[in-house]
Amino acid sequence: MIVLTNDRYAELVQKTGATFLSAGEGDTVHEVLGAFNVKKASQAAPLLMKKLMLAPMRPVYERLQTVYTPGETVVISFPMVLAARLLAERFNLPHATVFLTPSNLRSVSDPPRLFRGGMMAKLPQWGRRLLYLFMDCMIDLYMRR
Repeated sequence: MIVLTNDRYAELVQKTGATFLSAGEGDTVHEVLGAFNVKKASQAAPLLMKKLMLAPMRPVYERLQTVYTPGETVVISFPMVLAARLLAERFNLPHATVFLTPSNLRSVSDPPRLFRGGMMAKLPQWGRRLLYLFMDCMIDLYMRR
C-alpha cells in the first residue's frame, strides 16, 4: 500500500508499514491555513485553491505515475487532490473520493462546526444554502481565471 499525503505525516505513514509518497510540504498547509481569515473568505479562497489544489497538481500527478501499475492500482484520494482524479480518469482506474473528516460534508440541517462560535450553526437554513452558493460561485470564478 502506498499513501500519498502531506510531508508532515511521513513518519506516521511509515510506522504503519505503508510506503509514503509525498504530496507536498507541511509548511505550505500551515502557511495557507494561517493566512485564511473567515471574515475575508472571498480573498483567502483563491490562495487556498492555488497553493493547496492547483500548485501541487503536476508534481503529485507525476509522483502517482511512478507508482501506477496497470490492472492493480486503485486510487483513493481526498477531494482536494485533483491529480488523483485526473490519473484515475486518464487510465480508467477505480477511484474513490474519501472525506477524512465530516466537516467537509455540506449540510444545511446539521452544518459543520469548523470555527469557534459555529457561524454556520447560527445561520438559518436559507442562509446556509446562500453561503454554500456563494462559496461555489467563488470557486467557479477562480477556476475560470
